[in-house]
Amino acid sequence: MGSRISVNGTSFNIHDTLPHWFWSDVQNGRWEPETFRLFDRPLTPHSRFVDIGAWIGPTSLYAAQKCGSVDAYECDPVALGALRLNIAANPDLLHRYRLHEHAVGDEDAFIKIHSAEFGNSMTSIYHRQQRGTAVLQHPQSIQVGMRDARALFREKGYAADARTFIKMDVEGAEFRILPRISDVIANSRCIWFISFHEWNLNPENLPVEPFRAAQMINVLSVFASLNWYTPNLVKLDPQDVFDRVMKRTWRVQMSLVFSASALEP
Repeated sequence: MGSRISVNGTSFNIHDTLPHWFWSDVQNGRWEPETFRLFDRPLTPHSRFVDIGAWIGPTSLYAAQKCGSVDAYECDPVALGALRLNIAANPDLLHRYRLHEHAVGDEDAFIKIHSAEFGNSMTSIYHRQQRGTAVLQHPQSIQVGMRDARALFREKGYAADARTFIKMDVEGAEFRILPRISDVIANSRCIWFISFHEWNLNPENLPVEPFRAAQMINVLSVFASLNWYTPNLVKLDPQDVFDRVMKRTWRVQMSLVFSASALEP
């Protein structure tokens, strides 16, 4: 059994056994409304949507209504269970949807992922996070399989296709994935939508703020050859972004859009 929700005039089903407070926020525009508005612009029936960090499916189920195919990647076991139920609640989308039940990272390996509570959207490869002066420890951990992003992108050809839209929201793992595929990104034709989680970077033996700034500069540099935008498709000057990162006036939890071609707001 399922319930139907609607976002910006686009509807899909969710499974009734799942908590509904989150989906109420989605439907009422309280959860990442700018993300859904962004998807409304470039996605067409000819698009391929790649969701790395699909969680329980809000972005990929929405995108599946608009594009030709969806590749969704998720490794949190609780989120995966919910995602399977949500996909099954939309039988009309099954022919478009491919679910990949593993992490994406910088090598083929088994790794530990950590969470305060699996399924809560904040599962990460990092077990210590700092919010201001508070350090949070993730007490739960589990081992999962991980694919090498470089091999995966070459195998699937995602970045070479201008019809592909790649969304990556992986709670800090982007700092390992994106440098690994720096040459793929530099020559890409697709659209990238990346969420940066620098507050998950919390080394025990290094000053936190300089370390985070250095990591942000490193990972942003891989997009140097592309156009940069806010989620509302306001064009950005990369040098201004770098300056804000260095001065620490950069807002943590920022998401940016990158594209080889110009995008219209």
